[in-house]
Amino acid sequence: MFKNEIMLIFFILSMGYLLGKISFWGIRLGTSGVLLVAIVMGHFGYEVSGVVGQIGLVLFLSCVGLVAGPMFAQNLKSNILAFILTSLSVMLSSGVLIYLVVKFFNIELPLALGLSAGALTSTASLAATTEATGSSIASVGYGITYIFGVVGVILFVQVLPKMLKINVE
Repeated sequence: MFKNEIMLIFFILSMGYLLGKISFWGIRLGTSGVLLVAIVMGHFGYEVSGVVGQIGLVLFLSCVGLVAGPMFAQNLKSNILAFILTSLSVMLSSGVLIYLVVKFFNIELPLALGLSAGALTSTASLAATTEATGSSIASVGYGITYIFGVVGVILFVQVLPKMLKINVE
């Protein structure tokens, strides 16, 4: 269907944008819709060249940074200790979990790191893993767990406050 990579990318971006705008019971996927559509398209065998994929990754991370950027410095000043402790606990617990999964299930390290990157919805971690290991199997692990990571974040950020009647604004 798509012989031109540029057309494929714009199709994925358009469909992902539209998917991200749809509200399911008051919950929206936002920019994650683009990655979900890309994962589905990859499942059906559509690919883009390495350079195009890297440019897409950089653009995605740039957009996330632009969205988060304005409040980042202000939030960092007022909550720095909580951010440091949260980051350390997430890194330590995920590192121990990756180690246990690799040892217990005898999974290749690049695949385990890809699973971790997807579960934590860390696209930058996927890029670092792929570059450090030289293995594309990390992308498979990322694709497997990314959807669950997104759903977890949505539940935590959008559903939990509604259930607890917390005004996030």
